[in-house]
Amino acid sequence: MDEQFEMKVSFPGLGHRVDVHYGSHSFCTDVSPKKGGQGEYMAPGSYFLGAIAACTGSAVLSFCEERGLHIEDMRVIYHTNLETRMIDRIQVKVQVGEGFPKKYLKALERSAGTCWVKRQWQNAPEVAIMAEVVDAASE
Repeated sequence: MDEQFEMKVSFPGLGHRVDVHYGSHSFCTDVSPKKGGQGEYMAPGSYFLGAIAACTGSAVLSFCEERGLHIEDMRVIYHTNLETRMIDRIQVKVQVGEGFPKKYLKALERSAGTCWVKRQWQNAPEVAIMAEVVDAASE
């Protein structure tokens, strides 16, 4: 079974700003001034990488809330291959305070591993790109 959803992209004409719209939600991207942008928003790649941090954080927060546990923060570290400039390793560090029960650490790691974005990275989908001319009246 295949389900399709669509994100719309708009270009507000401010440097290299690109806005992405999905339903009633939107986010803005930009690039650094040295690449022609204004640097006002995160670059598209930062959102891409941030998705795994946010998704993992959500899974960890749910785990902790269900057990009445407190968590301060979490770090996601990206290791980049300097030759290819591609990420070759992502390390998620869930950091807990001294009062966090050690008996929950392995379960917390398993919970973090349930992140949908992480699972997508492990089973990367094909990305097919095509360009087409669309009649403006048909939209």
